[in-house]
Amino acid sequence: MFARLQENQRVTVKLNWPAGSTLIRSLLLFVLLAALIEITARSSLVQKHIPLQAYGTNHIQFESQLKNLDAFVAKKGAPDCLILGNSQALRGIDPQKLEQAYQEQTGQTLLCYNFGVVGTDIATTFYFDQILIHKYHPRLVIVGTNFLDYTQGRENRLDPRFEENDWIHYELGQFSLQGWLLEHSYAFRLLKLFSYTAQDGLHFDRLEKEIASWNQQLTKYGYGYTPEIMDPSESMAKGSLRKFLRELGDFNLSRRNLDSLEGIIRLGQQDGVQVVVVEMPYHPSLLQLTSENRDLASQQERLSQFIVEVNTAIREIAARNHTVYWTSDQVEALPEDGWLDRYHLNTFGSPIFSRWLANQLATAVKSGQIANPISRN
Repeated sequence: MFARLQENQRVTVKLNWPAGSTLIRSLLLFVLLAALIEITARSSLVQKHIPLQAYGTNHIQFESQLKNLDAFVAKKGAPDCLILGNSQALRGIDPQKLEQAYQEQTGQTLLCYNFGVVGTDIATTFYFDQILIHKYHPRLVIVGTNFLDYTQGRENRLDPRFEENDWIHYELGQFSLQGWLLEHSYAFRLLKLFSYTAQDGLHFDRLEKEIASWNQQLTKYGYGYTPEIMDPSESMAKGSLRKFLRELGDFNLSRRNLDSLEGIIRLGQQDGVQVVVVEMPYHPSLLQLTSENRDLASQQERLSQFIVEVNTAIREIAARNHTVYWTSDQVEALPEDGWLDRYHLNTFGSPIFSRWLANQLATAVKSGQIANPISRN
């Protein structure tokens, strides 16, 4: 009888289906609940209250640009031309002014969008370039840059918001579950958006204010509208000067960023995209370090040499890859009220620079120096 009981016990264990069916039912319930949450998150009722789609970078201006670009494409179609770079390009190149001047020169409409992102370097811009070229297939990419992108301070400064972001890596072909969810799930992106408030005491209103601020600054073409004016008679603040000198370090070139610039150009060639590089202007007083401290005279001379080294390196990259590099010393004199600060143009200076850039493009296209970015219109 004992043997029979043992046998029965063994059979009972083997046929214990309720635990398995509970697991299956729980799994189905989870899937249905997740689907319901996703459907709710995608509904217009919810989405009209969501200020932006969060991709886990916690870089509000970048994610505002993504939303702004989606709206641009929905209304006008994919752009013929993308403008890339950091805040200098964002505030310095107005796509509408460029489009207007280019049309006057060529009779063609060059639809451009400015995807400048504040605080980034050329290595990060290379990530954006790969993602945007794959998604929108522009005919022309304009990279706005200058010596500030290639300082020693830029060499080892990696921004974890982009370097370690699962969505960016997913877009670049490196699969991860979180990257997939950020790309496809509105509910997961909503969860990420709320996570941005964790470091600020869960005050969603502060996040909303920051998003609203960028929504006011970004035009429909991605340009960073900036009406504030710098007083050029004011000396550079000591804190700003120290920060600037830290960036320069020992005046060694950032090979990582120079290599990334060449990567942008070569990727364009592979995908049939014309890439041009343009030097973003800076106020002359940026180089007058002796006006702040007499001991900086040697630094000022070395800075001038460093700028020459950067421009030489970029020209070599451009020549090696059969494209152009236009320096800002060719631009007509920019007005004193055309500057936000020593690094950035404002709304009064950027139209002059944008028209000059359009003329450079038109002349280069007419001469056959660069490929013609024929309009989709």
